[in-house]
Amino acid sequence: MKMVSTLAAAALMLSAVAASSATYTWTEGNNDNRKLVAGSLDLEDASPGMPGFDLGDFNSNDALQIHGRIVGSQDVFSYSFTMEKQFSVVFDLDGYFLDEGGFESDSGLVGQRRRGGNPTPGYSMKGVKFTLSGGGETESRSFVTDVLDGADPFIFFGNGGTEYTLTVDGSVGPQTGRAALYDLRVEAVPVPAAGLLLISAVAGMGVMSRRRKSS
Repeated sequence: MKMVSTLAAAALMLSAVAASSATYTWTEGNNDNRKLVAGSLDLEDASPGMPGFDLGDFNSNDALQIHGRIVGSQDVFSYSFTMEKQFSVVFDLDGYFLDEGGFESDSGLVGQRRRGGNPTPGYSMKGVKFTLSGGGETESRSFVTDVLDGADPFIFFGNGGTEYTLTVDGSVGPQTGRAALYDLRVEAVPVPAAGLLLISAVAGMGVMSRRRKSS
């Protein structure tokens, strides 16, 4: 009975940690250039000379979703944030619901045929450079449309604990398409099977205790 009670307490602790997480979502594009993602905060278009968007400070269980539109060489957007612990930046490839209704299944990094239109895979070949700066380090990676479901979503890893800036730059080649839509997710790096390890350890202690009593 004592072992069962201990396992129950461990499970409750894990569920409490999971329950404290939250997802924050932004759409850059004024809803004219890019349709609003459901539940997101609308970010106005920023010119290259303006400061970037300060998204705020977040704990280790929070996730950030950033949906935006990058056009030609004139667009450079930056998003600043602080994550409490280690995190990864990945392409969000799972699709998303729109504020006006409907579901867009194509997401990640996809060409756009017209302003305000839907993502159009195969329409264009557009290069986009992503840069993550923070903690005294800077890393850049470039991708070309389309990055869709089934691709490796990973872009960056960050140690957290300080402010980071994620920059999206549309000035790199190739540029056969004018615009692309990007969908990004910043999330905590999971500790592999942390919950299972905890419960297994508690269960092991219970088994050892029973063996001592029976010997």
